[in-house]
Amino acid sequence: MGSSWAGPGEPSGVQLGMPVQVRPKRGGFWFVVRLLPGQVPADFAKAAPALAEAWQVHVVRATPLRPGHVRIDASSQDPLTAPRVPQQWGSGRLLRVAVGVLETERQWTVDLREIPHWLIVGATRSGKSTLINALVAGLAPQPVALVGIDCKGGMELSVYEARLSALATGRAQAVRLLSALVDLMRIRSGRE
Repeated sequence: MGSSWAGPGEPSGVQLGMPVQVRPKRGGFWFVVRLLPGQVPADFAKAAPALAEAWQVHVVRATPLRPGHVRIDASSQDPLTAPRVPQQWGSGRLLRVAVGVLETERQWTVDLREIPHWLIVGATRSGKSTLINALVAGLAPQPVALVGIDCKGGMELSVYEARLSALATGRAQAVRLLSALVDLMRIRSGRE
């Protein structure tokens, strides 16, 4: 059958049934594994830290690709040490914005048609403002209405004030703006 595989002195607990074709990428490599009978993608996700240690890379990610196959991505360095600004794909699809670059070198996109509701939370300096700025900058050229609520006195979103349909910079303004938006949704849905 396959052999246990991780590297010298580091059993990973996963087996590969067939040789894989390792492909280079900027800052690492990737390959696709065909699962053996009884294996599930979670086996590779669980083994990822041991694989990263054995291969002496920053991180290993295991992502289900299609039934019976897992993509393994190894990144040699933390992508946040030298972040890159994503390039937008022309006008693209309405409500779709490239907001970052993944470890796999693919664009991280937010598609508000697929997932229309987002809650952005995180610790201080975790990138919340960067994400919001990327979203607003990507949506600004699109024919959509944008409203902002920035209860830090407009510190984050006032730079976009000319493009926004409305901007609340305090709690009282935020309550009034949210009330107006709820009323508008009710009117558009025929509930009022």
